[in-house]
Amino acid sequence: MEHSTKRKIVVIMGSTGAGKSRLSMDLASRFFKNSEIINCDKMQVYSGLDITTNKITMQEQFDVPHHLLGAIDPSKSEFTPSDFRKVASEIISDIKSRRGLPLVVGGSSSLIYSLVTKRYDQKTDVFNGPNLCPISTEFRYDCCFIWVDVSLPVLNNYLSKRVDEMLDAGMFDELMDYFRSKKHGNRVDATEAFRAVMAAESRGGRVAEMWEKQVVEPSVKIVKHFLDE
Repeated sequence: MEHSTKRKIVVIMGSTGAGKSRLSMDLASRFFKNSEIINCDKMQVYSGLDITTNKITMQEQFDVPHHLLGAIDPSKSEFTPSDFRKVASEIISDIKSRRGLPLVVGGSSSLIYSLVTKRYDQKTDVFNGPNLCPISTEFRYDCCFIWVDVSLPVLNNYLSKRVDEMLDAGMFDELMDYFRSKKHGNRVDATEAFRAVMAAESRGGRVAEMWEKQVVEPSVKIVKHFLDE
């Protein structure tokens, strides 16, 4: 089998709430301990609103290096896909120089595309606009793509529970502080309404077992096979 000379990276994608961060931490902390995580969520790259944007906490990071997580000051300028391509490429080069494995984690397609495509035109938006442009399929990295897929009804059910937890953690107060200098806000407590959406509570042990068997184990096999190619 012919080996690629391109640098290997793992890209973990999926919808909001699908478990991308959890899977990346399972892989990095338990199986591929030379891994470093590069955030590619276009909201989480900015500092502030940690609860609202659901950033992984320092405690949850288990000493796994994280890059571009809350690193950009939103008051300075917009962090564009072109900016991400430049900065993330430099981070990947640094990780590779230390024989590490970059895990690019997030659901922002525009950022992922800007990073992995060989030919990138910042003036062309391949995802939005009335006239969609052709997407380049030539990559500048040897990429292992993992899409964490969850059926929509199950995902919606989980997201309702997560929003409930975020409200309990102080999301409303966080947003009030953020917008206080711009406009007045009025609080409407929707906590009980969100709780009512949840028809049943998940059983923790069973959920953990299913996550391990259906998500973590197949992902480990995929990455190991990719690294051995």
